[in-house]
Amino acid sequence: MRVSFREFIGFLYLFWFAFSSRGSRGDKWRICLDNMLVM
Repeated sequence: MRVSFREFIGFLYLFWFAFSSRGSRGDKWRICLDNMLVM
């Protein structure tokens, strides 16, 4: 199954949003994703 880059980023944001809604643990995921997007 081939996934486009745009769909991959969208999936990461949905994944981050699910974790961020749980509380402080989401902050680590947010920082990690932000670093990945910068790269």
